[in-house]
Amino acid sequence: MSLTSKKRKDIKVDNVRLYNVYGLVAVESEINTSNKFGISEGTQFTIKFIRKPGDNILPIVDVKWYSTTLENYLNKLFFGKDEIMLEIGYKIYYVKVMDSEVTKYRNFDALDITFELLSDCCYSPIMLTSIRVTEEKTVELMNDGIRETDIDLTVQAIEDGDITITNNGKSITIKGLKANERARVYDGNIEGISYYDVEGDIYSCLRLRVGRNRLTVTATNANVLFKYQSELGLS
Repeated sequence: MSLTSKKRKDIKVDNVRLYNVYGLVAVESEINTSNKFGISEGTQFTIKFIRKPGDNILPIVDVKWYSTTLENYLNKLFFGKDEIMLEIGYKIYYVKVMDSEVTKYRNFDALDITFELLSDCCYSPIMLTSIRVTEEKTVELMNDGIRETDIDLTVQAIEDGDITITNNGKSITIKGLKANERARVYDGNIEGISYYDVEGDIYSCLRLRVGRNRLTVTATNANVLFKYQSELGLS
């Protein structure tokens, strides 16, 4: 299947839109799916880019780019980290760049970038839901993915008190927060407060089932931020 069909200009690397900054347009890409969950971790795929910021295709090789060359800028962008976030349309792939090669597309310069997937699926954009709670509030979070996903929770007390989150019949309580004190709970980790300040089933409570999830938050007065990504298949 083609990854970039109808999304030739809509590709980002670590939130940098390649078309807007470099004029890069994807012209070829293929990836093979293996099951409903997407593909096996470690699968490689290649995207062929040309440089076409307007109506004409422009060179990629030996192009002056600020104090260096365009090739150097692109190498730094693609090879600067062991993991990059590749966004194609509304799907995000966590990948490592394995290779790059200057090739041809018709009679024009092209840049082939080979990526390796670091997980067995792709993801939705990061979803953020922020609410202000005085006494009690219910919020709906939608998981459009193919399996359950975890919530990254941040709370900030505006007045002293406890904050309780209830989801899927399970609850956690962050106890004794002082005004302006902030805490973060994610992937079994707790930041800003002690582990002893959190009671309840963190794993079950901070987990979204596939579909619509209704969570109830109780607090004297607090700001609460839910952050998550849905895990998506490729087919």
